[in-house]
Amino acid sequence: MSANFQLTRIGEEEPSNLREVDDRMWRELGLCEPDPDQWYKNWFGSIGLGLAVGRTFRDIEEDVVDSPLAPILEWIEKNYTVKCWRGV
Repeated sequence: MSANFQLTRIGEEEPSNLREVDDRMWRELGLCEPDPDQWYKNWFGSIGLGLAVGRTFRDIEEDVVDSPLAPILEWIEKNYTVKCWRGV
């Protein structure tokens, strides 16, 4: 069974392309050009996975509070809504 998620920018109707979300992170949080070969600070493998399996921002925050991922989680929560689901 797969775990999936999508982020929709607040104020928009259509889900965002996750690569575009990542590009924004690189520019706004990293203050540098995106790297097409990796996710910004590997957020997708940690925060993204947590969101995909239905964890709340508060749940994930407990895991990242003292890590470089904390500002990323805060940025996502401030700018996007999350939808998650499981599929086959």
